[in-house]
Amino acid sequence: MTRIGDQPAEVLRFFVAASAVLAEPAPSLEEVARLAVPSLADWCTIDLPDELAAAAHVDPSHVQLLRELRRLPFAPAGPYGVARVIASGQPELVMAATDDMIAAMSADARALAALRELATVSWMTAPLSARDKTFGAITFGRVDHARAYDPSDLRLAEDVARRIASTLSHAEALKTAQRERARAEEANRAKDDFLAVVSHELRTPLNAVLGWARLLRDGSLDAAKTARAIDTIERNAKAQSQLIDDLLDVSRIITGRIRLDVRSVDPASLVAGAIDSIRPLAESKNVRLHTNIDRDCGPIVGDADRLLQVVTNLLGNAVKFTPAEGHVRVSLQRVDRTIALTVADTGAGIRPDVLPYVFDRFRQAPGAARTSGGLGLGLAIVRHLVELHGGRVQAYSEGVGRGSRFVVTLPVTSIGERTPAARAYAQGYAPPRLDGLRILVVDDQPDARELVVSLFEEAGATAITAATAEEALTRVRHETPDVIVSDLAMPIEDGYTLIRRVRELPPEEGGGTPAVALTAYSRLEDRTRALRAGFQMCLTKPAEPAELLIVVAGLALRAVSALRTVAVSRA
Repeated sequence: MTRIGDQPAEVLRFFVAASAVLAEPAPSLEEVARLAVPSLADWCTIDLPDELAAAAHVDPSHVQLLRELRRLPFAPAGPYGVARVIASGQPELVMAATDDMIAAMSADARALAALRELATVSWMTAPLSARDKTFGAITFGRVDHARAYDPSDLRLAEDVARRIASTLSHAEALKTAQRERARAEEANRAKDDFLAVVSHELRTPLNAVLGWARLLRDGSLDAAKTARAIDTIERNAKAQSQLIDDLLDVSRIITGRIRLDVRSVDPASLVAGAIDSIRPLAESKNVRLHTNIDRDCGPIVGDADRLLQVVTNLLGNAVKFTPAEGHVRVSLQRVDRTIALTVADTGAGIRPDVLPYVFDRFRQAPGAARTSGGLGLGLAIVRHLVELHGGRVQAYSEGVGRGSRFVVTLPVTSIGERTPAARAYAQGYAPPRLDGLRILVVDDQPDARELVVSLFEEAGATAITAATAEEALTRVRHETPDVIVSDLAMPIEDGYTLIRRVRELPPEEGGGTPAVALTAYSRLEDRTRALRAGFQMCLTKPAEPAELLIVVAGLALRAVSALRTVAVSRA
C-alpha cells in the first residue's frame, strides 16, 4: 500500500503551491483542491456550511458528480460524512470502505447510486478548525485500493485543514472588521440625519406657535386673524405632540414596554372611523377616497386604539404621498379566519432599493422628510403593532411614480375564544395556547433546541426536532409539521439553505409549510436575507416566549385559512 508520506517530493510541492495560493489576497479554495489531485487524492472537496466551496477529481467528468452529491440527502444520524465532522470537530478516516458503509450514509436511492458511482475505497475528512470555530471540512478520497489512506496520512490532512482554516479565519476577521466599520459609519450617518430631521420637525411647528403667540400678545390682531392664530397654534401643537408620541412609541418598542389593552374590536367600524378622520385631509388635497369594506368581517381581539393607530398611519401616508386628482383605495375583507386590510394609492411609489427597508426605524426614501415631513417612524411602529396582534404587514410598489400598496392581515378571534392566557398577555406576560399544532424545531445546539421544545410543549403543541438541515428536510417530507422554527447558523447547511430546499418541495410534501427564523444576529441584512430565502418571520435570539408563541400561532392560523380558501375555490 502506498502512503502519502512515501511521496515526500509530491507532498512538499503541494504544500509550497498551496501555501502560495492561501497567501494571496483572495485565496482560491478551488485551486487548493486541484493541487491535491492526484498527488494526495483521486478526488478532493472543500465544504463550507452553506456551500461546496471546491471540488476536484482526476477524471474531470466526475467533478459534477461531486457537486451533485452535495445536494443529495444523507442520513442525518449516519456514522460517517462531512456533516458529522463539522458538527463534532473531529476528523474521520475510512481505510477500507464497504458497501454497507455507503448504504448507511445514504438517505435515499439517488444518494446511494451517486456514492456507488464515485467508487471511493478510502477517504479521510479533516475539520477546518481555527480559534475554536469550525469553518467547514476538507475531504480526500481514493478509488484505488493500493493507495488507501492510513493514520499517518490523516495527520497530513489535518495539517492541510489547519492551514486552510487559518486563512478562512483571517478572512472572516477582516470582513467582520470591515463590516463593523461600515455599520458604525452608517449608524453615525443615520444618527446625524435623524437628529437633523428631529430638530427640523420639532422646530417647524414651534416657530409657528411662537410667532402667532407673540402677535396675540401684542393685541394687534383683529377677530378674524385672532381665530386664525388660535387655529394655527392648535394645529401645530398637535403636530408636535404627534412627533413626540412617535418618539415615545419607538422608545417603548425598543425597550419592550408596549402593552395592549385587549378587547373585542369591530374592524369595519374602526376602519370607517379612520377614513372619516382622514377625509378632510384628502379633500383638501383633492385626493379621492374609494372604500370596499365588509361590514361583517369581524370581530377581532385587539387593542382598538393601537389598531386605529395602524390604520390611520397607513391612510395618512397614502394621502400624504398622493398628488391632487390621485386615488386612495381602502379594502377590508375577511378570508376564512383572517381579515385583510389593503391601503393602495396612485402616489409617489417606492424605489426598489428602498422597499426592503420601508418598515425600518429612522429610514425614509431620500428627500421624503424634506418634501412630506415626518421622522420616518410611522411604518416601523405599524409593523411592531401589527406583529404584537399576531398579524403581518407587507408593502408593495412597482417603482417611483407607480403608487404603493400596504396589506395588513390579522387573525380573527371572537371574544368567546379569548382565553385566560390571552387576557394575561394583554397585561404583558402570558402567551396563547398552541394545542394540536405540530412544530418542527431545527437547531444544531441541543440546549437551545430543548429550550424551544419545552416552550412549545408547555403551550400544548407537539414538538418535532432536527439537529441538521438534512434531518429537518426529512422531517418536513415525512412528518408534516404545521410550522417550522429554525436556527439560521448551522453547520454544512444553514437555515437559509434549509428553507430554500423546503420551498422547492411540492406542497403535498411540505413545500408551503410556514417558517420562523431564529437568529443571534440582529442586523437588518440577516432579517432581509431570511425573508427573501423563504421564511415568513425572523426573530432575534433570545426571542421573548410570548412573542414566539404569538408568531407561531399567527402563521399556523394563516396557513389553515389559505388551505381552506384553496379547498373552497376548487369546490
